[in-house]
Amino acid sequence: AAWWLGMATMAVMIMDTEGREMGNGVRKGAGHQEVPLLGAYYYNWYNLDDQWSHHPRTHEPELGAYDLSDRSTMQKHHEWARQSNIDFFIMPWSGVGEGEQAPERDVEIDRRVEEHLTMKQGVKVALMYTAFDILGDASENDLDLSVRKNCDRLKDHWEYAAKHYFSKDNYLRIHGSPVLYVYGFRWYRNFQACMQEAQSRILSATSHKLYLVVDTIWWYPAPEQADWKGMQAINVSGIAGYNLYDAAQPSKMGLSFAWEAAQLLHDFVSLAWDHGMMVVPTVMPGYDDRRRGGSGRPTVPRARGAELAHQWKQLLWFSVCQPKIL
Repeated sequence: AAWWLGMATMAVMIMDTEGREMGNGVRKGAGHQEVPLLGAYYYNWYNLDDQWSHHPRTHEPELGAYDLSDRSTMQKHHEWARQSNIDFFIMPWSGVGEGEQAPERDVEIDRRVEEHLTMKQGVKVALMYTAFDILGDASENDLDLSVRKNCDRLKDHWEYAAKHYFSKDNYLRIHGSPVLYVYGFRWYRNFQACMQEAQSRILSATSHKLYLVVDTIWWYPAPEQADWKGMQAINVSGIAGYNLYDAAQPSKMGLSFAWEAAQLLHDFVSLAWDHGMMVVPTVMPGYDDRRRGGSGRPTVPRARGAELAHQWKQLLWFSVCQPKIL
């Protein structure tokens, strides 16, 4: 079984890579030792809608306000990824379907994903389905697949992704199954029948069985209240917490964040394992959005890399325990 380790800017998965095909959950390192594969969330929408001007930053990127539509920039990011032993990118994708006229912004994101998948000597790519603003009401944290045409649109999106991406050589697969990460899954409602049908259509059209990872780990409600039976019904392989920063809980941010986040993940572990799912532990280098959200918001200081190292240290037990149990 495969398992992931993730962070707000990074994600890690253990898997087998015979010829770069992801297999039984491990990669062979020096002396045939099993080592994790490392991935990064890759924000391919930057510079769309003048993002660099709208979102002030605490730290400036090495390339400045780069253009993510430029192939040379993409190539540089893939090169840096390989140099850093990063094996795959997880890219936001908000859905382009066969039966709908997609907004220009989504068409451009679609083009960028295609471009990344053609990179020679590039790292693997997986989609993070981020259609929340299209299907749901972001202000209410609600995404009901039983209303409007939400289910039809989701099925159209997933089938399009299967036909256009999942068979690409550079697409991330485990046991031959393409990885699809569903962002904001904890806000989905009435999803079971819809996602079962979406996966059946994908299987019929392309012979692909999805390796589904859902973003459901959060501080509340309690892990016991998660819809474990519903997730089992749609064959979820792993659960994740995309970004565990929560401004509403300042006591759990700051210097205690690494321990608090590791404890939260630990609280989900036994239930996930009982239902045959892996846990995707989440780490991040730090978090500071005060220039966007206001000076009173709590931060997770980077501390010159010490925060990231501390978070990794808190989660090392996953590399020992999870592969043996799954």
